[in-house]
This record gives sequence, C-alpha cells and structure tokens, in this order.
Amino acid sequence: MGQLRTVACGETNVGRVRDHNEDCFVADADLGLFLVADGVGGGNAGEIAASLLTEYVYDEIAALAEELRGRQASATEQQETYQQRLPRLIADASERIYRKAQEEPDYRGMATTLVLLKLVGDRAIIAHVGDSRLYLLRKEKLHQVTEDHSLAREMVAKGLLAASEIPRFRYKNVILRSVGLQPTVLADVVPLELLPGDVLLLCSDGLSDPVPEDRLQTLLGAGPPQETVPRLVAAALDAGGPDNVTAIAVQVLGTPPPSQVMATEQRASFLSHLFLFEELSFPELLRVMQCVHEQRAAKGQRLLELGQEGDQLYLIVSGAVEVSQEGVLLTRIGPGGHFGDLSLVTAGERSADVVAVEDSVLLCIPRREFYELLRTDHTLATKLLWRFLQNMALRVRDLSGQVTRLIRERDGGRKSS
Repeated sequence: MGQLRTVACGETNVGRVRDHNEDCFVADADLGLFLVADGVGGGNAGEIAASLLTEYVYDEIAALAEELRGRQASATEQQETYQQRLPRLIADASERIYRKAQEEPDYRGMATTLVLLKLVGDRAIIAHVGDSRLYLLRKEKLHQVTEDHSLAREMVAKGLLAASEIPRFRYKNVILRSVGLQPTVLADVVPLELLPGDVLLLCSDGLSDPVPEDRLQTLLGAGPPQETVPRLVAAALDAGGPDNVTAIAVQVLGTPPPSQVMATEQRASFLSHLFLFEELSFPELLRVMQCVHEQRAAKGQRLLELGQEGDQLYLIVSGAVEVSQEGVLLTRIGPGGHFGDLSLVTAGERSADVVAVEDSVLLCIPRREFYELLRTDHTLATKLLWRFLQNMALRVRDLSGQVTRLIRERDGGRKSS
C-alpha cells in the first residue's frame, strides 16, 4: 500500500463584503495534511478561533506523524491511528478555544468550522465539523463527501424542508456544531479510498454557497490545482463574494487501473441499490462502507451452513450462490442479490445452506460493526432502521399473502372432496 502522489494548491480571499478574513487554511503536501477553518463569532474572534484551531491541529498531527514514523507503523496502522485520534484531538482543540473565550470577554462565543484531509497510503482520512465542505471529483462526477452540521440540513433530514428550498431558507447559515463554542465537540471522521485521477476540494461556505455544484465540477476538472483554485475563488468573487473564500484542491496523480476503478465503483453502486441503503446520501454511504468487507469464494465453497449462527449480511458483487435446505434447492442468487440480512439485527441460526456455484466476490457487513455504526450516528441509525422495518413489513405482508393462499387452496380441496 504505497503513498499516492499528489499535487495541491490553496488560496484564501477576504471577498467583496467582509472587512477582514476569518478563514485559515493549511496545505502541506509533505505532511499530507490539508484543512480549512472558517471562524465564526463576530469581531476578530472568529479569526482567532480559526487560527488557534489551525495551529493546534497542525502541531499535533505533525507530532503524531513523527511518532508513527519512529515506530515504522504500517499504512494500515497509521490509518487506524488517525481515525481513532482525530476525534479526541479536535475535541481537545474545542476545549482550548472555549477556555480562551472564557478568559477574554471580547472573545465570548467565538468558534470555527473545520474540514480536514489527512493522506495516509492510498486513503484519505477526513474529519469535519460545521459547514465547510469536502468534495470529491471522480470520473468527471462531483460528490459532496461531508454533510453540513447545519439547521437547514437537519430540517431536510427530518422532512421539514426540501433541499431545493435551502438557498432561500432564512436560517441556512445557522450551524449546529462548531469547534470552540462548547468545551467539547463531536467531529465526523470518515476514511475514503483514493484512486489516481481523483481531485479533492476543501472549501469554506464562501465558495460553496455562491457557486453552484455544476460550476464547481466544471472548474475543478478543467486543469491542475494551480490553475483551478484561482478560478474557483474568482467564481465566488464574480458571484458577489459575500463571504471570505477559501479553497484547496488536491489532485491524485496517475491513471487508475480499470479493475481498481470497477472495484470501488461497484462497492458503492451495489450498496446503493440494496433496499436497506438505497436512500442514503453519498456521505452516509461512505460511513456505511467503513464496516463493509470484501470476501472471495471459490466455486463449490460453502459460505453458510444450516444451523450455524449468523452474524453478517452478504451482498453478491459477482458470481453466484445457491441456497438449499436439506438438499432441496430453494433459490439461486446472482450479482446484486443478498442474503443474511436478518443477521444484521438479531443473532440466530442460519435456516439454509449457501454454496458458491461460481467463483464469486461478496461484500460482507458484520453485525457487531453495523451496531457500532448505528450507535455513533443517530441520524443514520434512524434512517437505516426505518428502512429495515419497511423491508420486514413487506416480507410479513408477502408471507401473510402466501399463508392465505395456502389456506384457501386447502379449504377448497376439502370442499371438493
């Protein structure tokens, strides 16, 4: 797992309305660290909060990188370490900023957003708080990887506001989570597998608010970061520049092998077409993919055995399996199909044997990891559990219909006799 080669560029601008810049950014290709902090809080306090956060996070990650180098940690160990340490590190930064605000009356209420990208091997570890964003441009399609911690997004998730209404929503800039407003904060941390050709954009809302996503996509894909970043900032200024504007573009160099692209795209595509996950946004899908593992099965290999305790869901990417019970073939499942979904929510014995009848690639979701995901992400948990209940309701209705037909057939047979 080698370190991918990247090229990056960052730029910040005060905009056309503000009298000072409260954005801070880091673009350190050698450290593989990129971040944008957008200060909030009136006066110069937002600028101070963003500056305190940036300095603290940079110093801590530089020290952690040195520690990992010293013990010659593998890329996998580094990835796990950053995923575990970043939430605590950002919570500690929040405490420092909050304490500083309590000491200085003029700084009361100061806070900052954060979007952070740490490159480790062939992965990006992404952390964010607030409404600064990270986008991924892959194969000429732009994805918003982070989800705003904002009132507008919360209302959309609860069905109280349509996404199309956000630009006109009076409180669209109200954020529900920030670094420093409280003594601690919960940061979203998500790993993302990177491919050669990917372009990542980190930005403050001074860019994402006035410039529509289709325009961001066009500009971001129009050249190397040294050319695209100034154009992105200029686009925000041309749109009125109502806020400070900060943008960092990180391009992963090289050409991706077709097989690697297919593996990554298939994983997201198959998950998104499964009933349980089909209504998830791209950021939510990325969080689910943290507990998804790939398994390969040779033709003839037994995957499940009747009576065996089940503990994971299986999704078939390629190949096929046959499901049988006491020697009776029940069904054959091919690409896009799944089995074992009840094992996600309850422990129990498998009710059938499952054998691969072709060389197959499957995605597996263990119940323990799925539970941990639901425990730490309540919004995602609500959405997934609601979909699961809908799925169970459809199954019960179908089963009830089958039982009713069997009873009618039985009773009809009795009458005729």
